[in-house]
Amino acid sequence: MNKREKALFKLGKKHQKWLENTAINAASYKINGNSYYLVNYNGKLSNQVKANAIISLDSNDDGEALQSVKPHIYYTISINNLIESGSHRAQLDYSVWEEIRDYLKAIVESGVLDGWNHAVYKRSLNIIQSMIDLQYEIIQLWHDAKALDNNVEERGFFTDGDVEKALHYVITGSLIQYKQFKDRYENCRDFDVIYEKRNDSRIKHFKVDHKLLKGMTSEAAEQQLKDSLDSLTHNWNVSHRSESEIYDMLMTNYREGLDVRVREIKDVLLRYPK
Repeated sequence: MNKREKALFKLGKKHQKWLENTAINAASYKINGNSYYLVNYNGKLSNQVKANAIISLDSNDDGEALQSVKPHIYYTISINNLIESGSHRAQLDYSVWEEIRDYLKAIVESGVLDGWNHAVYKRSLNIIQSMIDLQYEIIQLWHDAKALDNNVEERGFFTDGDVEKALHYVITGSLIQYKQFKDRYENCRDFDVIYEKRNDSRIKHFKVDHKLLKGMTSEAAEQQLKDSLDSLTHNWNVSHRSESEIYDMLMTNYREGLDVRVREIKDVLLRYPK
């Protein structure tokens, strides 16, 4: 630790209780040029956050310290969610989608089907390709979030602009997932047809694991897709909403959830200032 970090740790540890560890967020939030840091007091046995504090080496203004709680919670929760959940999403194995995509593409481009059957295969091909393309957007979003966090750590503080960017990334990630599942759910029964025709004389020489096709049928996937969509949209009826409207609804709901956490910190967990 450098001299400033040692002074911060000493100040933060003043409010630590028995069987707790003190952890100070690396990045501060500035108000009127004064840097305010969020402190977590974690249980030594459970590592659960037992309490919080806001400390500063620059000021004893309790009003400013309390004012910094909201941006600290907004940024910390959002960036942690992005890094943790984004890492999981970005590393998902979607080679199955690529295998199914290649199977559908070979059939569509071969011209062995026409009319309604061709339309079903073409629609499913477009949906699977869209899911793959959106997965690349998820990966890029994760990299953007990591870059934001790295820049904040190097700078040593975050701004309101950084907070808004983190919130935008969180909601954009949810919207991307919604887009991945929506068309797939609405056209889920197309794969009932595709699975049934797997042994059609015009199709059976195109190779794919038939278990993968069965896993895409409505019987296997429809309820899971619906549950995922309901979870992402909080069981709202968004069937007639535009993407921008859904984005705004998700953002409003997310901010409300963060505000609940801010009130909890201030009313229950904040040891200093009181």
